[in-house]
Amino acid sequence: MPQGFVYILVSPNSDYIKIGRTERPISERLRGINGGEAYAPHGPWELSDFVHVTDRAIVESAVHRHFSTRNVEVVGTRELFNVAPHEARERLRSISEPLRVDPARTDQLFRNPDVSLFLFRLFQLSGLFGNFDIQGAWTLSVLPQTTSEQETWW
Repeated sequence: MPQGFVYILVSPNSDYIKIGRTERPISERLRGINGGEAYAPHGPWELSDFVHVTDRAIVESAVHRHFSTRNVEVVGTRELFNVAPHEARERLRSISEPLRVDPARTDQLFRNPDVSLFLFRLFQLSGLFGNFDIQGAWTLSVLPQTTSEQETWW
């Protein structure tokens, strides 16, 4: 299965959000987007949220379909949407567990007080303090990957 990430980007210079997918680390994809692609003029883009999934194409396509009436046509782009970031995050986070990469392990990990404290300090140090809602996905992306059978979601 094509594991990877589905992400939401925001920019202070745009009224739109970008919903995309990648198999590479999100930081690499973000550099590419901000470094000269069609989306760079609307940036600089910053990560709002992401989810590590078992099939990035299926998940991205479903999110795009959900917001299809709010897709914005800007020359050279296909993934800009006139959607509030929190609404897109809620939709992305509503993905069922079978399409997520090992969500049970992440939940178990966050019940460990030592790990929670470590992540708190790490996110505080890295400037991601306001993004605790994405800790699970971030932590999961650095853990060994597992897959599960794909099932219907939403």
